[in-house]
Amino acid sequence: MGVVVNKSAPVMVKPSEPVATTGATVKLSSLDQVHTNIPVTSLLVFQHPMNEAPAETIQRALSQALVHYYPISGRIAAGADEIQCTGEGVVFVAASADCSLQESKLLLTEEPPSAAASPAGATSRPLLDELAVYYDDTAYGCGGGPLMLVQVTAFSCGGFVVGVTWNHGVGDTMGIAQFLQAVGEMARGVPSPSVIPHRIWDDSRIPSLSPSVIAAAVRQ
Repeated sequence: MGVVVNKSAPVMVKPSEPVATTGATVKLSSLDQVHTNIPVTSLLVFQHPMNEAPAETIQRALSQALVHYYPISGRIAAGADEIQCTGEGVVFVAASADCSLQESKLLLTEEPPSAAASPAGATSRPLLDELAVYYDDTAYGCGGGPLMLVQVTAFSCGGFVVGVTWNHGVGDTMGIAQFLQAVGEMARGVPSPSVIPHRIWDDSRIPSLSPSVIAAAVRQ
């Protein structure tokens, strides 16, 4: 039998306090506009348990981090070239698995095999698919939907997995890693992130391509 993952109903996590710039807009660069129809998913595996329930702790920290990274809680209207800082929030799901991380094969306890190998007992694709929340085939968060989807799955050993899916238009891998670092810091009780994002409000300084070039790139 496969691993069973039980999920709670999704909730919307908003910034934990009012954001002064709610209602503002953040213009997307040409590169960001090209990538607004590309969803990205990352799975972060934590072997050691927390003192508190991981889902509750991370949900609270996520809400606190969104105060500083408020555009992530906004929306991109269909066909728009900007993020509307509505503060509507990101999707959050708490989940639990009926086995340990080691039993799930999510932990590498020895040297990984070569790329050509496919070892017996490797983590199954169905399990990986259960450890995150995904956009449907058409939404991708660029039609007014949430720009990030987060799932925290607790395993019987106390370890947990954080699955993060986001609209690439709101941040590349490095940018989202910085945001997740802030979430981790807030989860540890740090009063504010070690890196506070800085917004260049002069949109004229953002390089831009012609609409025809952007449209051609999106169609590819």
